[in-house]
Amino acid sequence: MNLKLIQLTLATLLTSSISAQKPVWGLGYNAKHSDGQCPDLNKVIEDFKTMLTITDRIRTFGIQDCNQGELVIQAAKATGMKLSLGMFINQYDAEYNAEYSRLQALVGQYKDVFVGNVDSVIVGSEAIYRKETTNSAVAAKVVEVKKFLTGAGVPTLVTAADIKDNWYDSDLTKAVDMMYVNAYPYWEGIPIDQAINHLWWKIQEVKDRTPGKRFVLSETGWPQGGNNFGAAVPSKDNQIRFFNQFICSVAKSPVPLEYYWFSAFDETWNKDEAGMSWGIFDANRQLKPGYQFPVPCDKF
Repeated sequence: MNLKLIQLTLATLLTSSISAQKPVWGLGYNAKHSDGQCPDLNKVIEDFKTMLTITDRIRTFGIQDCNQGELVIQAAKATGMKLSLGMFINQYDAEYNAEYSRLQALVGQYKDVFVGNVDSVIVGSEAIYRKETTNSAVAAKVVEVKKFLTGAGVPTLVTAADIKDNWYDSDLTKAVDMMYVNAYPYWEGIPIDQAINHLWWKIQEVKDRTPGKRFVLSETGWPQGGNNFGAAVPSKDNQIRFFNQFICSVAKSPVPLEYYWFSAFDETWNKDEAGMSWGIFDANRQLKPGYQFPVPCDKF
């Protein structure tokens, strides 16, 4: 093989690799549609096909609500989507017990999907931050879920999602396979022109204080609607600006970042006005005006 042919072959392989890479590492997903009604499997599969245009992995937030656990597992099997399966927990042990029982049943029924598509199980999201439970209590639940999955022959990793302060010197940090850290400059009242630098500062702080632990940015985003929060202003332009700057900063970072953008779709059923409009796609599953893929990083 001559040198020019080798160079051409390498260039083709590199181009194929870049084009095959999805522009977003992961998305947060709730299966409810605009009216708040529970979907059927066909609608969830359609959602997955829409999300697959920009990502190949999602995270969810509960198993029982709308039977989302089973629906997303079936949809993952049908489409090849990778899944971080969320369990909802709060201050009530009965809630966790019901989620855990359902998880056990799903593993028994869909073990092949857990082995092939479910990368991780998330034991609660911000339950410690909401002061509904304690660090050690969540750690104990993580250990229980890990023990069950290992015994079932399922290699799925186990974690919990919470804000950065709840990961320092904690039982939970020791219990999880990796840290899922939620970080929203908007909810800290950070102005849009400082938001990206602030987010990366937080990421680095967590990594510095938890050396050797795998880090995943489990939620970040910016709302389009709602009220100002301190100096943070929700708007269409600010949402797209934060998204573009974030995606491009990840692309330029010398250290790869695993993350989930919140969220895939607007959640117009949400009672909080700001909570309705975090999506890349609107409630009708259409890409919002202003988003471009691939992101034009030469402008950011």
